Amino acid sequence: MTNTGASKIGLYLLDRLTDRFPVVIPRFFQRTFIGLLGSEFIFRLVWWKYQRQWRLAKIRSEYSISKILLIVDICIGDTVLWAQCMRVLQSHFPNAEIHYACNRTGGELIAAMPNVTVHNIIQGQRGMPTAVDLQELKNVIERESSSLIFNLSPFIPQKTLTYRLSRLRAFQIYVPFAAYVTRAWKRGGERHVSYLSRQFFDSFLNAAKHSGGEYIEKERTIDLNANMVYLDRESVSAAENFFADNQIVSDSGVVMFNPDATSAYGQMPFDVQSQLLRSIARMPEVSKVLIGKAYTSKGIEERLLSKIAPEWKHKFVLIPHVPLPVYTAMIDLSDMFISSDTGPLHIASCWKARSLDGSSLRNRTAVIAIYGATDSRMYGYDSSASEHTPSNQSAPSRSFTAPVPCRNISCINKFGKSCSQVRCFDRLPVDRVLMYISSYFQSTDRLRAGHESDVIPSSDLLSITIPERVYTT
Repeated sequence: MTNTGASKIGLYLLDRLTDRFPVVIPRFFQRTFIGLLGSEFIFRLVWWKYQRQWRLAKIRSEYSISKILLIVDICIGDTVLWAQCMRVLQSHFPNAEIHYACNRTGGELIAAMPNVTVHNIIQGQRGMPTAVDLQELKNVIERESSSLIFNLSPFIPQKTLTYRLSRLRAFQIYVPFAAYVTRAWKRGGERHVSYLSRQFFDSFLNAAKHSGGEYIEKERTIDLNANMVYLDRESVSAAENFFADNQIVSDSGVVMFNPDATSAYGQMPFDVQSQLLRSIARMPEVSKVLIGKAYTSKGIEERLLSKIAPEWKHKFVLIPHVPLPVYTAMIDLSDMFISSDTGPLHIASCWKARSLDGSSLRNRTAVIAIYGATDSRMYGYDSSASEHTPSNQSAPSRSFTAPVPCRNISCINKFGKSCSQVRCFDRLPVDRVLMYISSYFQSTDRLRAGHESDVIPSSDLLSITIPERVYTT
């Protein structure tokens, strides 16, 4: 049985037990899983094994490596977040070409990153690469003849990586990375996957070059905090033209709303989305609400608009299907971005720069994340909540999560879940979300009016006392 097959069976059994005991079983599993696999002993054992592979590969110097291929998981969000690892590789191997194999759509956005060759070849299906994807990856490996391969996807088999390459130089790096993440969760503190991935690569490569592979906690300072994407001139111009054609003005209370997600365990229920949009439309501080056309939940944007009262429909603008870089530039022109846990949320959180000269774009978009199955500490953004990371914007970010007892670390694999009932959004505090949105725009309105002393500080905005009305699915 393959590791993937065993994982599916394990997740299925866990979900059936969770259906029966939705409080006790998830808590027991979380504590046991983190307690055992997050132990220092397990981490050191896994670390030693993979550093031994490095030593056997006889990689003695950064100058012996001419080309590195980094392969990541198939989702758009993973493509964007793990792309930042390429900067770590560049710092360790300044003379090597860095290549990146990733999601086909997300790769359109990453392609503008300086000094990187992007192979956006992976389409995927329900979280898994297809046979066509694997053949495309083989073609890249054969054509590029990389000196090193680092694979962060557990669904890429070793035989695909070692096609035309020594087995010792193809690293299935997701195993030590998973051990690193689990250990970090047991320790507490920073848990966001983008931060941990960069920190992991830096520590792994430092250990490989020093002390015979011994683990080094952190030898030098490297920029581990900034997620960035680069946009070409044409994409920025297309977004600006769309705003101008639809008479949308930045800094006037523009909300961009993403109704889509790849899984029911991560997508806000329709009734929640409808309630949010109806209430946002009535806010006098909001001038326009942009809704992106869905790829997965096709037609949901039209159904949401049908629930809007006629007197408020003039505030809504539908965004047609556009290339991802153009969509990203539209996010940058908006004052607030609201989304479930999905790729565009991570794009919204990134600092945006021009590919031509690296100069910054607007980067003043407040990010509101509504979380379902995934623990927001691992993939979310919050400017002041403990154990969270803020977005990379000159504006606050906030995550909202329903207080369901069955959420656990296995829920990050939403494609592997099979719960009989989607409880992820039970008792989601929708009124808290709406109060936060209204308070944010009221504060920015006062700032534009020149009453800076009246502006609600970010820390206060994140801790406003709100009545305990909640949404129940």
